[in-house]
Order: sequence, then C-alpha cells, then structure tokens
Amino acid sequence: MSVSLGSADPIAPLAERASELARLQAMVAGVAAGEGSTLLVTGEAGIGKTTLLDAAAATAREHGVATARCCGTPLEAGFSWGAARDLLEPLLAALDPAGRDAAFAGAAALARAPLESTLPAVDDTGARAHGLYWLLAGLAEWRPLLVLADDAHWIDEPSLTW
Repeated sequence: MSVSLGSADPIAPLAERASELARLQAMVAGVAAGEGSTLLVTGEAGIGKTTLLDAAAATAREHGVATARCCGTPLEAGFSWGAARDLLEPLLAALDPAGRDAAFAGAAALARAPLESTLPAVDDTGARAHGLYWLLAGLAEWRPLLVLADDAHWIDEPSLTW
C-alpha cells in the first residue's frame, strides 16, 4: 500500500488527510490482528510524513502493538547499522536477560555483531542482515510489531540493505 501526499501546507500539515489516516489506522489494526503489511508514505519535504508516522505509532499503542522506529539523519548516514540499532535496541532493552538470550536464538545470533559491536563492521553484511531479519521476525512472533522508518534516504547503507 502506498500513501502519496500532495503539496505541503505549513499551516495544517494533516488537514484533509482523513483518507490517509483511515488507511494507516486500518493497516495498524490489521497488524494488531496478526496480518503482515507494508505502507510507504511519500511526498515532498515538509508535507507531514513524520506526523503521519507519529499517528501510526499512536494508533499502534492504542492497539497494543509494539513499535520499532528509526529516523535517518545526514550525520549518521555513514554509521554502519545505525538505523538497525535505533529500531531494535529499545525492544531488546525492554527484555530481561533470559528474553534477550531467547531473542538471539538460532540465526538471530548473527544480529549480535551489528547491534552490540563498537568495532567497524567487517564485510559480512549479508550474514548480519540475515541475523537481523530473524531477530525482528522472532520479536514480532512474541507481539505484533510496527516498524517505522523515517527519512530513509539518509539511512546508512547496511541498514538499508537489511
């Protein structure tokens, strides 16, 4: 599903956005019911895309859906796995040690390196992305999960590849 926004309106960024909000709320309700979905919000700078993502996060909270969120920035674009860390660290921090160990079980163990290493990433992006996929999939099995990425054009390359 895609939501494309028209021209920017600096006075009321969500004015006349009832259709987009309804689609977004329906998608989040589907996520809460266990349905997978993808939504791409596009539009020029200043149009209210971030505000729509804020609305998605609020709707997720109302439906008991966990939210993982990141926002690309020009200053962090060269920081390997920065967006992946922004998405997953808050979810992992909320787990007790046993839950954290369970989250990294199986192929998800490959995700430890990009999330816990302070060293520069070696050229094993594929293996690390594979581990991050299984980590995220496992977390989503425990509780419905909404993943929000804002300003994707500034997200670091390894996270985008993932």
